[in-house]
Amino acid sequence: SGNTFESYTDLNDSLGELFANITNEAQILDKVYEIYPDLSATDIWNYLTTDLRATCPINDVVTLMEGATNREVLRLFIPYRTTVFTEQIAAFHAKDTIALFGYKMADFSETAALITDKSLRTELASMLKNLAGGEEYNADWVEGKTLTIQNRDPVARSGVATAVVTEEKARESVCEEWENMDLTKYGVQN
Repeated sequence: SGNTFESYTDLNDSLGELFANITNEAQILDKVYEIYPDLSATDIWNYLTTDLRATCPINDVVTLMEGATNREVLRLFIPYRTTVFTEQIAAFHAKDTIALFGYKMADFSETAALITDKSLRTELASMLKNLAGGEEYNADWVEGKTLTIQNRDPVARSGVATAVVTEEKARESVCEEWENMDLTKYGVQN
């Protein structure tokens, strides 16, 4: 069924089988529901796979890179929920690519992008132009801090994109949970 689950039973069956390959952690399914409370089965799958394969490993890489003396490393996190993939994807690690280069994937057209998506595109384009030109994008965004670009109301997916600088890494508390179970070592490798 791809990444769409009709029920929590379907999700449990898939996760039980998959986790059996990588962990002996007792009560792993209970832990999943603690980490991702109040989400649909499909949203749990999307957040879990994005966190384990992209967000958490990227946090680790960025932390290592921040120690380099020959470059400045900035952390960017986009938990923004697009209006284009409303049912299929809650968490997705290519939202910036879609926002900057268009909504041309599959049967999604540019007209499907609502004002919130276009606002994300504008915000990202502004950031990239400033950085490429050697200019500051946000005075508070420095090495060791995370710039988060999100909808004003991520659940309703409404409002213009806003940029907030925080000390916390992307989904840091969730990643710590997975790290404690030694499950952040399965990042996507291109």
